[in-house]
Amino acid sequence: MRGDRTSRSAIDAAVLLSDVPRKMLDYYLRLVDGLSKILEGGLKCQVMKNGLVICSRDEAARVRFEARALSEYLDFSLMIARYDECLIKSLLA
Repeated sequence: MRGDRTSRSAIDAAVLLSDVPRKMLDYYLRLVDGLSKILEGGLKCQVMKNGLVICSRDEAARVRFEARALSEYLDFSLMIARYDECLIKSLLA
């Protein structure tokens, strides 16, 4: 890591493939789609945690949205924790 990590820091990611997919474009598009779904929940939570509500025309709808986004994030974070645990076990084996 270089420099200081802040809430505005970029995240770089790399994917190492054992074989080059036959349809690289299809693979790339599926990968980007999957990553965007993964990051979406985290982004929503970051906005709710660090953001400021400027105007809410429908407070009940906003609360429902935030509750749903938080629930999705928590569900996903459990999957990520399990994945990390399995990855660490496989690396140490």
